[in-house]
Amino acid sequence: MICHSMFADLKGNFRYEAYILTGFSMALIPKMKALFEDFKNYIKKEKLIFTLVLMNIFLLIYKFSFAHQMLDNGGKNIYEQQIQSAKFLHIYYNTSKVVANDIGAITYFTNIHLLDIVGLGSKEMIPFNENKKKLDQNFENFLTQYTINKKYDVAVIYDEWFQGYVPKTWKKAAVLKIKDRITVSKDEVSIYAVDADNFQELKQNIRKFKWNRNVEVLTVD
Repeated sequence: MICHSMFADLKGNFRYEAYILTGFSMALIPKMKALFEDFKNYIKKEKLIFTLVLMNIFLLIYKFSFAHQMLDNGGKNIYEQQIQSAKFLHIYYNTSKVVANDIGAITYFTNIHLLDIVGLGSKEMIPFNENKKKLDQNFENFLTQYTINKKYDVAVIYDEWFQGYVPKTWKKAAVLKIKDRITVSKDEVSIYAVDADNFQELKQNIRKFKWNRNVEVLTVD
């Protein structure tokens, strides 16, 4: 329990372990009545339980410090990255075909036709994502041809999630960068014109949109 709660966040999955801390406390509290009646004798007799209680207190302090960072910057991250991307798509590409990953708000606030390539993944991506399979040249070839055939317009992605296999036919128009990342996967989101003919129009739309002042927008020539 201690190891799970302390190290569950090593890969960004510090989300679902709170039930263990709660259950552990529920099991211990009824057994601790004697601690308040005779503190010294209880410590001597119940060294194991007392040690576990101290570890639990330490873990609680650790989680409070982590939770403070989440409360301080977590919602801010979501607003500056996902909500801003969603507003941009809603204004200029609300019913367009969009390639994305870490989809969240962009599907909630828009009517886009989504191809989710990494993460939850659309069904077309299953052969490339199943069993934690690493992306390869076949993935890039498929994505290149599929997005051309289906006439996708824009991609909003984390470049790093593609492991170097972003289709060469896509043209990067801008990078959106945020500070103090804590809840989102990466601090930079790239916007691509999937159809290179729409590249200039995409850049103009990015420049016209009123981005939040905390979002650094770096356009690409």
